[in-house]
Amino acid sequence: MKKILILFFLLFTVNAFTQNYADYMSSGLDAYARSDWSSALFSFQKAMEVSKNSLDEPLYWLIMANASARNYTVALNDIETFLKRFPNSSKAAEVIYQQGRICCLSAKHDQSINILYGFLRKYPNHRQTASAYYWIGENLYMVGRLKDARTIFSRVIIDYPSSAKVEPSRYKIALIDQASTQDELLKLLKISHEELLKLSEESEKNKKIYEQTIAAYQRQSSDAGGDMRIAELSEQLKMERKHNEELHDQLVMLELKNQELLATLAKMDAKYTSEMAADGETPAADYSDPKAKRAAIEALIKKAKILQSMYNQLLEGNDQ
Repeated sequence: MKKILILFFLLFTVNAFTQNYADYMSSGLDAYARSDWSSALFSFQKAMEVSKNSLDEPLYWLIMANASARNYTVALNDIETFLKRFPNSSKAAEVIYQQGRICCLSAKHDQSINILYGFLRKYPNHRQTASAYYWIGENLYMVGRLKDARTIFSRVIIDYPSSAKVEPSRYKIALIDQASTQDELLKLLKISHEELLKLSEESEKNKKIYEQTIAAYQRQSSDAGGDMRIAELSEQLKMERKHNEELHDQLVMLELKNQELLATLAKMDAKYTSEMAADGETPAADYSDPKAKRAAIEALIKKAKILQSMYNQLLEGNDQ
């Protein structure tokens, strides 16, 4: 009778454990599907407690829920625990990939690249191979290595045409090409600005010559017998006046050209910023930093603002 009671107790305990564990996992997965991260985290944590941390499944989903909730530091700590506790788990490869992805989202770009390349070497045929390359490209993009990033994104498009990362890769390539276009526009703006400075200097010199010619003309007019010299000075005045008019026209055209270039840059920057905000594949942690958000073109835009300031000062000087 005693043995029967013990057996009954053991069966009841096992059944209760199984039921509680299954209930917590089911609740956690349901909350995860609804993006209810706090409920998911609670359920997966309870599932781990019920299983006495002996199962890989609840810890894996705890990692995923923390990553989705942007609790990146916690997720990375859980990953370290998972890989130590369950090195032979069927989910180990996926966890290593997630480690690389989360490092990227945490702005740990060098570490992320090393982890993802290690993942690719160890699991070359894993279902996350294309995604691993994509996140390597994201890391390179965020540290400003645009040429290298473009190469990686192109590889995703060419080698993995059916991957879900193809469209995000195309989008990133478009942003990189846009940054290159902005660079070219800034070069044109710089050249135009230099031309404007030269013309302004030439105009200032001509203005002085013009004033000197007028003064000489007035002196000769007051002197007797200076008709021939007056005629020469009058002709010189006409030539200087014509030259000044030509310089003025060139200055106006260059001013318009500069304004058009600056307007184009402003439109491109506004379009870039709005697209970045709508980009679901963009690492949120990096883009919350204003410097990192526009790492690819921030220096270019800064140059444009400096040139605009110099340009405005030049115009103010010419108006005086």
